[in-house]
Amino acid sequence: MNTPDQPKSVGFQPLLTKEDVEFLLKIREFVDRLLETIEVTSDRELLNELEEALEDMRSGRLTRWEDFLKEVRARGACR
Repeated sequence: MNTPDQPKSVGFQPLLTKEDVEFLLKIREFVDRLLETIEVTSDRELLNELEEALEDMRSGRLTRWEDFLKEVRARGACR
């Protein structure tokens, strides 16, 4: 209980609601993705490599993951 010479205690009120925090986290995730997209599209060499990889996919020049692992293990590079 407060005496006349003590200030009234004020309950803690958070600045942001749970919904506010969730919204801000979604915005942060969006901005992170946007920055990554800008970074990738600004890298001409990386874009060329991605285009080559897409062409490999279209042409069927792919190695199945299981086959890749067998080859690496056969060479002794992976256990």
